[in-house]
Amino acid sequence: FYHGVPFSQPRDDFPGPVFYASTHIGETNTWWPHLHYLNEYVSRVQVALQKNRFDPDVLLYFPIHDLWSYIPGSIDLLQFCRVGNVDDWFKGSARLTWETANVLLDNGWQFDYVSDNIIKEFVTTKNNDIIVNDMQYRALILAGTQFMEENTIRKIKKLADDGVYVIFIKNVPSIIERGNPEKMVKEAGNEVYEKFFRKSLDKSVFVINGVEELPGLLNELNIKNEKLPEFGLRFIRLKNSGDKLYFLKNFKNENVKKWINLNSSGKSVVIGNPLTGEIKKVKIEKEKSGISIYLNIEPLS
Repeated sequence: FYHGVPFSQPRDDFPGPVFYASTHIGETNTWWPHLHYLNEYVSRVQVALQKNRFDPDVLLYFPIHDLWSYIPGSIDLLQFCRVGNVDDWFKGSARLTWETANVLLDNGWQFDYVSDNIIKEFVTTKNNDIIVNDMQYRALILAGTQFMEENTIRKIKKLADDGVYVIFIKNVPSIIERGNPEKMVKEAGNEVYEKFFRKSLDKSVFVINGVEELPGLLNELNIKNEKLPEFGLRFIRLKNSGDKLYFLKNFKNENVKKWINLNSSGKSVVIGNPLTGEIKKVKIEKEKSGISIYLNIEPLS
């Protein structure tokens, strides 16, 4: 990606301006004549992605209070949350959330992370779904969350009372005061469960033992996944009015050439090649759940 692109003027002596974490862009680079192909590819992809809206399935709560309690002093230091040290701050403080995120991605469900503030201030409901502005979600998942604010718990209870699916993996969180990760827990998880969620168990509230049970439960709740990852395809699904857009990448070492089901409906499908700009219509077959299209996608490499 375009991390840094120092540019050397023709009059500059070799090697010209340099920066260690960058790609050298200039006439002295052997692939300078081919750079426009990369720019055209990125341009086509970004136009498609930015003109459409992400089409998620569920919300995954990010357990910020677990992180604050795991790393002393981190409540005021966001630099703890860096891409380069995920093992420290994410896998360490919220391993089950990390594992759940990967299970969702590997099995074809799209998700957004959600915070306490979003839940308390922006979440509403409609027809048993969660609404955040113009985004819609079928369920809220809390994976091994240890601590949560009382006001957030109360809002989640209201969501469950309104018919929203709330899934706790392994445990129900204990209540802790915001901003005081080292303070004593106000109410333990078992007390929170009895007080707020027991009456809704197996109706809109579900407690499962581990993340391995999540795919089966989501399918039981009719929150359908995409089958694309089964064939080595990573994807981003977006929407625009009544249309759906899939951005696909083949991570296998061979071509994917087969009929594949999409969890979408439609009368026609076109496939675009962002490398060339070619767009063509493809055959579809209607299925009980969505449609099937014939794909022929070369490996990423």
